[in-house]
Formats: sequence, C-alpha cells, structure tokens
Amino acid sequence: MSKVKMKREELVKFYVAFKEFDQSVEPKFSFFITRNLQHLTDEFESAKAAEQATHPKPQFQEFQQKHLTLMREYVEFGTDGNPLIDATTRFIFKDGVGQVFEEKVDELTNLYTEDIALQEKAYDSLVEIMQEEIEIEVLQIPYSLFPSTVHLGHDIHNLFTKYFCKDSMEDIEKYIMSSIES
Repeated sequence: MSKVKMKREELVKFYVAFKEFDQSVEPKFSFFITRNLQHLTDEFESAKAAEQATHPKPQFQEFQQKHLTLMREYVEFGTDGNPLIDATTRFIFKDGVGQVFEEKVDELTNLYTEDIALQEKAYDSLVEIMQEEIEIEVLQIPYSLFPSTVHLGHDIHNLFTKYFCKDSMEDIEKYIMSSIES
C-alpha cells in the first residue's frame, strides 16, 4: 500500500469509475479494484453526504420555480424547448420585455436574498471540500496489469497513471510504445 495525496474530487471520480469496472476482467486487476474501493469508500461516502447537504432547500426551490416561470413568460425559447441566448450568452427576450424581466427578477431576488445566500454558501463549502487535498492509502499496480479491454476517459486515465501505477511515466510510455509496435 502507498500513501498518495489527491483532491477529494479526484477520489470521487476514481470511485465512480472503479465501481463501473467489470470485475471479471482479470483476477489481479479485480483484486486491485476491490482493495482500492475499500480504501476509497469512507471518503466517497463523506463527499456524497456533503453533496447531499447542498441540495436546495424548499425556499430556494420556490425561488427557482418562480424564476423559471418568469423566464417562460418573457424569454424566447427555441424549438428544442431551451431558452435562446445571444452571442454574449444573454437571454433573447420577447419583443420589448427585457427591462421588465430584469426588474421582476430583481424583485424576486430581493424576496429570496437570504435563501439565495444560504444556497451559494452551501455550494461554496462543497467546492472547498471537493478541492481539499487528502492523503489516502491505495494499492498500486504495474501499468502492464491494466487490462487492454478496459477503457477510461482521458482525464481518468491520466489520474490513474499518476496515483495508482507503480511505474514511472517514462516506464509507462515505454510499455505503451512496445504494445503499439507488437
């Protein structure tokens, strides 16, 4: 086992990716996945609880619903049902109602100032928690044991080689090049 430092959001990405792996791929790799899932579970569950705590409270949901109602009344929508936006990512309003919409949104925002602030604070706290660097024990394996049938997204693959491989980046590159040549 090796201790590595990673951001909590990276740990969450790994946990989700590891849970999706086909455990019947290869015994050593299956063992590697299972052991790491055991080590990542507590941190993942803590992060999940923090995320659930940011779920919008009823008052903020009420604000969102009223804001959406205003949008439906004043903003142009495309055939796909989404609001139309211009090149500067501002809403395109029905003729002559842009100022009225802005005033109504300001009024609505003023009614829910506390609820909006609480939701923003909860979200900011979650971002802080997810960006925190943590130290965790992981089981590392040689890159050569990584099954060729397992495909990760580019970002997860890069993080995998950084945290879960015993090999140096130079050795990984040599292994990959020799695999391509043969």
